[in-house]
Amino acid sequence: LVAQYLTNSLIDTIVLCITIEWKPKFMFSKDCAKRLFSFSWKLTVGDLVGTVYNELRSLIIGKVYTSSDLAYFNKGEQFPKLVINNINTSIISVLYPAMASVNDTIEALKDMTRKSIRTSSFFLFPALVGLSVVAEPFISMLLTDKWLPCTTYLQLACYSYITVPLSSANLQALKALGRSDLTMKLEIFKKITGLLLVLLTMRFGVMAIVVSGLIYSVIAMVANASPNRKLLNYSYKEQISDLLPFAIMSAVMGFPIYFLKYLSMHNWEILLLQIVLGCIIYFGLAYITHNDIMFRLISVVKERTKK
Repeated sequence: LVAQYLTNSLIDTIVLCITIEWKPKFMFSKDCAKRLFSFSWKLTVGDLVGTVYNELRSLIIGKVYTSSDLAYFNKGEQFPKLVINNINTSIISVLYPAMASVNDTIEALKDMTRKSIRTSSFFLFPALVGLSVVAEPFISMLLTDKWLPCTTYLQLACYSYITVPLSSANLQALKALGRSDLTMKLEIFKKITGLLLVLLTMRFGVMAIVVSGLIYSVIAMVANASPNRKLLNYSYKEQISDLLPFAIMSAVMGFPIYFLKYLSMHNWEILLLQIVLGCIIYFGLAYITHNDIMFRLISVVKERTKK
Protein backbone atom coordinates (compact mmCIF):
# COMPACT_ATOMS: atom_id res chain seq x y z
CA LEU A 1 0.00 0.00 0.00
CA VAL A 2 2.84 2.40 0.83
CA ALA A 3 4.64 1.54 -2.40
CA GLN A 4 1.43 2.10 -4.37
CA TYR A 5 0.94 5.54 -2.80
CA LEU A 6 4.56 6.61 -3.43
CA THR A 7 4.50 5.28 -7.00
CA ASN A 8 1.26 7.09 -7.72
CA SER A 9 2.68 10.38 -6.39
CA LEU A 10 5.86 9.93 -8.42
CA ILE A 11 3.99 9.20 -11.65
CA ASP A 12 1.67 12.19 -11.06
CA THR A 13 4.68 14.47 -10.64
CA ILE A 14 6.40 13.17 -13.77
CA VAL A 15 3.24 13.52 -15.87
CA LEU A 16 2.70 17.08 -14.64
CA CYS A 17 6.29 18.03 -15.42
CA ILE A 18 5.90 16.69 -18.96
CA THR A 19 2.47 18.15 -19.74
CA ILE A 20 2.79 21.61 -18.13
CA GLU A 21 5.09 24.10 -19.82
CA TRP A 22 5.69 26.20 -16.71
CA LYS A 23 8.69 25.11 -14.68
CA PRO A 24 9.73 26.43 -11.26
CA LYS A 25 12.81 28.67 -11.17
CA PHE A 26 15.33 29.26 -8.41
CA MET A 27 13.94 32.69 -7.57
CA PHE A 28 12.58 34.12 -4.34
CA SER A 29 10.41 37.19 -3.81
CA LYS A 30 10.18 38.40 -0.25
CA ASP A 31 7.13 40.55 -1.00
CA CYS A 32 5.26 37.68 -2.67
CA ALA A 33 6.17 35.29 0.15
CA LYS A 34 4.97 37.77 2.77
CA ARG A 35 1.68 38.36 0.94
CA LEU A 36 1.03 34.66 0.35
CA PHE A 37 2.00 33.68 3.90
CA SER A 38 -0.36 36.29 5.34
CA PHE A 39 -3.24 34.62 3.51
CA SER A 40 -2.25 30.96 3.63
CA TRP A 41 -1.14 30.43 7.23
CA LYS A 42 -4.71 30.87 8.43
CA LEU A 43 -5.95 28.29 5.94
CA THR A 44 -3.19 25.93 7.06
CA VAL A 45 -4.20 26.27 10.71
CA GLY A 46 -7.83 25.63 9.79
CA ASP A 47 -6.90 22.53 7.76
CA LEU A 48 -4.72 21.16 10.56
CA VAL A 49 -7.50 21.63 13.10
CA GLY A 50 -9.90 19.93 10.68
CA THR A 51 -7.56 16.98 10.11
CA VAL A 52 -7.05 16.41 13.85
CA TYR A 53 -10.82 16.50 14.44
CA ASN A 54 -11.57 14.14 11.54
CA GLU A 55 -9.27 11.49 13.01
CA LEU A 56 -10.44 12.08 16.58
CA ARG A 57 -13.62 10.02 16.42
CA SER A 58 -11.75 6.99 15.08
CA LEU A 59 -9.14 7.42 17.81
CA ILE A 60 -11.77 7.58 20.56
CA ILE A 61 -13.73 4.62 19.19
CA GLY A 62 -10.56 2.54 18.90
CA LYS A 63 -9.48 3.48 22.41
CA VAL A 64 -12.80 3.17 24.26
CA TYR A 65 -14.52 0.43 22.27
CA THR A 66 -13.50 -2.71 20.38
CA SER A 67 -11.54 -3.12 17.18
CA SER A 68 -14.71 -4.49 15.57
CA ASP A 69 -16.59 -1.29 16.39
CA LEU A 70 -13.78 0.75 14.85
CA ALA A 71 -13.72 -1.45 11.73
CA TYR A 72 -17.49 -1.09 11.19
CA PHE A 73 -17.32 2.66 11.78
CA ASN A 74 -14.43 3.21 9.38
CA LYS A 75 -15.97 1.01 6.70
CA GLY A 76 -19.27 2.88 7.05
CA GLU A 77 -17.44 6.18 6.50
CA GLN A 78 -15.38 4.90 3.57
CA PHE A 79 -17.98 4.80 0.80
CA PRO A 80 -19.70 8.17 1.45
CA LYS A 81 -16.22 9.75 1.57
CA LEU A 82 -15.47 8.15 -1.78
CA VAL A 83 -18.57 9.80 -3.25
CA ILE A 84 -17.59 13.18 -1.78
CA ASN A 85 -13.99 12.96 -2.95
CA ASN A 86 -14.93 12.03 -6.50
CA ILE A 87 -17.76 14.50 -7.05
CA ASN A 88 -17.42 17.47 -4.72
CA THR A 89 -13.63 17.66 -4.84
CA SER A 90 -13.76 17.72 -8.65
CA ILE A 91 -16.13 20.68 -8.57
CA ILE A 92 -14.22 22.54 -5.84
CA SER A 93 -10.91 22.13 -7.67
CA VAL A 94 -12.16 24.43 -10.45
CA LEU A 95 -14.46 26.56 -8.30
CA TYR A 96 -11.89 28.58 -6.34
CA PRO A 97 -9.91 29.84 -9.36
CA ALA A 98 -13.18 30.82 -11.07
CA MET A 99 -14.41 32.62 -7.95
CA ALA A 100 -11.08 34.38 -7.47
CA SER A 101 -11.38 35.82 -10.97
CA VAL A 102 -14.67 37.58 -10.10
CA ASN A 103 -14.00 38.41 -6.44
CA ASP A 104 -14.30 42.14 -7.10
CA THR A 105 -17.94 41.76 -8.20
CA ILE A 106 -20.15 40.65 -5.32
CA GLU A 107 -23.16 39.83 -7.49
CA ALA A 108 -21.05 37.71 -9.84
CA LEU A 109 -19.45 35.88 -6.91
CA LYS A 110 -22.85 35.26 -5.32
CA ASP A 111 -24.20 33.92 -8.62
CA MET A 112 -21.21 31.59 -8.97
CA THR A 113 -21.64 30.37 -5.38
CA ARG A 114 -25.30 29.60 -6.04
CA LYS A 115 -24.46 27.72 -9.24
CA SER A 116 -21.81 25.73 -7.39
CA ILE A 117 -24.23 24.74 -4.63
CA ARG A 118 -26.89 23.74 -7.13
CA THR A 119 -24.48 21.80 -9.35
CA SER A 120 -22.91 19.93 -6.41
CA SER A 121 -26.34 19.19 -4.93
CA PHE A 122 -27.64 17.92 -8.28
CA PHE A 123 -25.05 15.12 -8.23
CA LEU A 124 -24.32 14.60 -4.54
CA PHE A 125 -27.85 14.49 -3.12
CA PRO A 126 -29.07 11.55 -5.24
CA ALA A 127 -25.70 9.78 -4.93
CA LEU A 128 -25.69 9.95 -1.11
CA VAL A 129 -29.41 9.30 -0.67
CA GLY A 130 -29.16 6.44 -3.16
CA LEU A 131 -26.15 4.95 -1.38
CA SER A 132 -27.95 5.09 1.97
CA VAL A 133 -31.01 3.38 0.49
CA VAL A 134 -29.10 0.55 -1.24
CA ALA A 135 -26.64 0.17 1.65
CA GLU A 136 -27.75 -3.30 2.75
CA PRO A 137 -27.58 -5.16 -0.60
CA PHE A 138 -24.54 -3.08 -1.57
CA ILE A 139 -22.54 -4.11 1.52
CA SER A 140 -23.76 -7.69 1.41
CA MET A 141 -22.68 -8.09 -2.22
CA LEU A 142 -19.41 -6.15 -2.02
CA LEU A 143 -18.15 -7.03 1.47
CA THR A 144 -20.27 -10.11 2.38
CA ASP A 145 -22.84 -10.38 5.18
CA LYS A 146 -20.27 -10.22 7.98
CA TRP A 147 -19.96 -6.47 7.31
CA LEU A 148 -23.70 -5.77 7.54
CA PRO A 149 -23.36 -4.17 11.04
CA CYS A 150 -21.72 -1.17 9.33
CA THR A 151 -24.92 -0.45 7.33
CA THR A 152 -26.34 2.05 9.82
CA TYR A 153 -22.98 3.82 10.11
CA LEU A 154 -22.86 4.15 6.33
CA GLN A 155 -26.39 5.53 6.16
CA LEU A 156 -25.77 8.14 8.87
CA ALA A 157 -22.48 9.13 7.21
CA CYS A 158 -24.37 9.70 3.95
CA TYR A 159 -26.73 12.16 5.62
CA SER A 160 -23.84 13.85 7.42
CA TYR A 161 -22.04 14.47 4.13
CA ILE A 162 -25.18 15.73 2.40
CA THR A 163 -24.44 19.18 3.87
CA VAL A 164 -21.11 19.35 2.01
CA PRO A 165 -22.28 21.22 -1.14
CA LEU A 166 -23.48 24.24 0.82
CA SER A 167 -20.53 24.25 3.23
CA SER A 168 -17.86 23.85 0.53
CA ALA A 169 -19.22 26.56 -1.76
CA ASN A 170 -19.54 29.07 1.08
CA LEU A 171 -15.99 28.39 2.26
CA GLN A 172 -14.62 28.76 -1.27
CA ALA A 173 -16.42 32.11 -1.59
CA LEU A 174 -14.76 33.30 1.63
CA LYS A 175 -11.35 32.28 0.30
CA ALA A 176 -12.03 34.06 -3.00
CA LEU A 177 -12.82 37.21 -1.02
CA GLY A 178 -9.47 36.86 0.75
CA ARG A 179 -11.12 36.22 4.12
CA SER A 180 -8.88 33.40 5.28
CA ASP A 181 -9.21 34.86 8.78
CA LEU A 182 -12.92 34.02 8.80
CA THR A 183 -12.19 30.55 7.42
CA MET A 184 -9.76 29.85 10.26
CA LYS A 185 -12.15 31.17 12.92
CA LEU A 186 -14.98 29.07 11.51
CA GLU A 187 -12.84 25.93 11.54
CA ILE A 188 -11.76 26.48 15.14
CA PHE A 189 -15.36 27.16 16.26
CA LYS A 190 -16.72 24.12 14.40
CA LYS A 191 -14.06 21.75 15.64
CA ILE A 192 -14.41 22.85 19.27
CA THR A 193 -18.16 22.30 18.93
CA GLY A 194 -17.58 18.91 17.32
CA LEU A 195 -15.11 17.90 20.04
CA LEU A 196 -17.63 18.79 22.76
CA LEU A 197 -20.28 16.73 21.00
CA VAL A 198 -17.94 13.72 20.83
CA LEU A 199 -16.96 14.04 24.49
CA LEU A 200 -20.62 14.30 25.51
CA THR A 201 -21.70 11.24 23.52
CA MET A 202 -18.70 8.90 23.75
CA ARG A 203 -19.96 7.24 26.93
CA PHE A 204 -23.24 6.25 25.25
CA GLY A 205 -21.78 4.05 22.54
CA VAL A 206 -20.44 4.20 19.01
CA MET A 207 -23.85 4.96 17.52
CA ALA A 208 -24.16 8.03 19.74
CA ILE A 209 -20.78 9.26 18.48
CA VAL A 210 -21.94 8.78 14.88
CA VAL A 211 -25.17 10.67 15.57
CA SER A 212 -23.11 13.49 17.08
CA GLY A 213 -21.30 13.68 13.75
CA LEU A 214 -24.64 14.19 12.01
CA ILE A 215 -25.55 16.98 14.45
CA TYR A 216 -22.12 18.53 13.94
CA SER A 217 -22.54 18.57 10.15
CA VAL A 218 -25.76 20.60 10.48
CA ILE A 219 -24.09 23.07 12.87
CA ALA A 220 -21.10 23.34 10.50
CA MET A 221 -23.38 24.00 7.54
CA VAL A 222 -25.15 26.84 9.35
CA ALA A 223 -21.83 28.30 10.54
CA ASN A 224 -20.26 28.17 7.07
CA ALA A 225 -23.29 29.87 5.53
CA SER A 226 -23.45 32.64 8.12
CA PRO A 227 -20.71 35.08 6.92
CA ASN A 228 -22.02 35.20 3.36
CA ARG A 229 -25.37 36.50 4.52
CA LYS A 230 -23.64 39.88 4.82
CA LEU A 231 -20.62 39.51 2.54
CA LEU A 232 -22.62 38.25 -0.45
CA ASN A 233 -26.13 39.18 0.67
CA TYR A 234 -26.88 35.46 0.40
CA SER A 235 -29.51 34.70 3.05
CA TYR A 236 -30.23 31.38 4.75
CA LYS A 237 -33.58 31.33 2.97
CA GLU A 238 -31.95 31.65 -0.45
CA GLN A 239 -29.38 28.97 0.36
CA ILE A 240 -32.02 26.49 1.53
CA SER A 241 -34.17 27.25 -1.51
CA ASP A 242 -31.20 26.38 -3.74
CA LEU A 243 -30.87 23.00 -2.02
CA LEU A 244 -34.54 22.12 -1.62
CA PRO A 245 -35.41 20.94 -5.16
CA PHE A 246 -32.60 18.38 -5.13
CA ALA A 247 -33.47 17.21 -1.62
CA ILE A 248 -37.11 16.65 -2.63
CA MET A 249 -36.22 14.84 -5.87
CA SER A 250 -33.72 12.63 -4.03
CA ALA A 251 -36.29 11.77 -1.34
CA VAL A 252 -38.90 10.92 -3.96
CA MET A 253 -36.31 8.76 -5.72
CA GLY A 254 -35.15 7.01 -2.54
CA PHE A 255 -38.56 6.01 -1.17
CA PRO A 256 -39.66 3.48 -3.83
CA ILE A 257 -36.23 1.96 -4.48
CA TYR A 258 -35.77 1.25 -0.74
CA PHE A 259 -38.50 -1.41 -0.78
CA LEU A 260 -36.93 -3.28 -3.69
CA LYS A 261 -34.54 -4.91 -1.23
CA TYR A 262 -37.41 -7.14 -0.05
CA LEU A 263 -37.72 -8.80 -3.47
CA SER A 264 -36.75 -12.46 -3.71
CA MET A 265 -33.74 -11.86 -5.92
CA HIS A 266 -29.96 -12.01 -5.70
CA ASN A 267 -28.27 -9.01 -4.12
CA TRP A 268 -26.60 -7.98 -7.38
CA GLU A 269 -29.95 -8.11 -9.19
CA ILE A 270 -31.62 -5.99 -6.49
CA LEU A 271 -28.75 -3.49 -6.52
CA LEU A 272 -28.79 -3.19 -10.31
CA LEU A 273 -32.56 -2.71 -10.32
CA GLN A 274 -32.33 -0.05 -7.58
CA ILE A 275 -29.63 1.89 -9.42
CA VAL A 276 -31.42 1.82 -12.78
CA LEU A 277 -34.82 2.72 -11.33
CA GLY A 278 -33.28 5.42 -9.12
CA CYS A 279 -31.58 7.08 -12.11
CA ILE A 280 -34.80 6.95 -14.14
CA ILE A 281 -36.85 8.51 -11.33
CA TYR A 282 -34.33 11.22 -10.42
CA PHE A 283 -33.41 12.37 -13.92
CA GLY A 284 -37.02 12.01 -14.98
CA LEU A 285 -38.12 14.34 -12.19
CA ALA A 286 -35.35 16.81 -13.07
CA TYR A 287 -36.49 16.80 -16.70
CA ILE A 288 -40.20 17.15 -15.87
CA THR A 289 -39.58 20.04 -13.45
CA HIS A 290 -37.34 21.78 -16.02
CA ASN A 291 -34.40 21.84 -13.64
CA ASP A 292 -31.79 24.26 -14.97
CA ILE A 293 -28.82 22.04 -14.04
CA MET A 294 -30.40 19.12 -15.90
CA PHE A 295 -30.90 21.11 -19.08
CA ARG A 296 -27.41 22.60 -18.84
CA LEU A 297 -26.07 19.06 -18.57
CA ILE A 298 -28.08 18.02 -21.64
CA SER A 299 -26.75 20.97 -23.64
CA VAL A 300 -23.14 20.13 -22.68
CA VAL A 301 -23.64 16.50 -23.74
CA LYS A 302 -25.12 17.62 -27.07
CA GLU A 303 -22.18 19.95 -27.70
CA ARG A 304 -19.69 17.18 -26.90
CA THR A 305 -21.42 14.68 -29.19
CA LYS A 306 -21.37 17.19 -32.08
CA LYS A 307 -17.60 17.50 -31.73
